[in-house]
Amino acid sequence: MDEDTQTAIEETLFLNGIPGMGESLQAEAAEKLEDCLTEDQLEW
Repeated sequence: MDEDTQTAIEETLFLNGIPGMGESLQAEAAEKLEDCLTEDQLEW
């Protein structure tokens, strides 16, 4: 297994360990791009 694959697996396991994170990511991925804010609309 190469280093990039190992890193991706570790990141996935980390994120899945955070309660509710998996569901949140799935909901965000299903959101239409045109419904998202643009970078200049964000309040940093």
